[in-house]
Amino acid sequence: MKLYIKKNFIINLIGIVLLKLSLDYIYIIFISKIFAYEGFYLNINISKYIESWIALIIIFILLKRLEKHILYITLLLIYILLIIPTITLYGLRDEPSWAFYSMIIPYIIMLLLISTKKVKLRYIAHSKAIAIIISVIVVGVVLIHYILSGGLSHINFDLSKVYELRESDYGISSNSGVFGYINSWATKVFNIFLISIAFLKKKYFYAIIFIFIQVLLL
Repeated sequence: MKLYIKKNFIINLIGIVLLKLSLDYIYIIFISKIFAYEGFYLNINISKYIESWIALIIIFILLKRLEKHILYITLLLIYILLIIPTITLYGLRDEPSWAFYSMIIPYIIMLLLISTKKVKLRYIAHSKAIAIIISVIVVGVVLIHYILSGGLSHINFDLSKVYELRESDYGISSNSGVFGYINSWATKVFNIFLISIAFLKKKYFYAIIFIFIQVLLL
């Protein structure tokens, strides 16, 4: 078991190192030359470049201890998609230290605060029914708000005019306040969930209704 863990650790570390080297190579050879006019210039700072490698390894070690945690995949994606590119730019573009550490320190603190102890999640009775009811209520509230705010008079099926409508007075007003958040959740989470449940239960009539609502609210 210990041998497996060590082997797994080394393999993952090699993968992270290769990813970092690949990003460095792509930035130096391609991005800095093609997109320099947009601020992606090359200004290597050796001390910061070495510093970036140290940060990369330290964060990897802290992340690895949470490998069995339920949040590990999410934390790993943040590390790969956000932290490593930030680390790459720090040394190759001579980024300000304050900007670099304001990005990685909160992530490191989060890794340190997350406990490695197993957390037992209690099963909520009738959880699926509760989730469906909540989803229907949220989608219903958003749909009613859409109708009352005059949304039916702004129905648009021309995809080329979607952003034009969103930037109009109606689009701005209908997404103001709390509905700026609820509208997004309704279309990206709750209604998608209802569509999925309808197809899973083979309730195609309801699936068509929720798909129509999805098109209406987008």
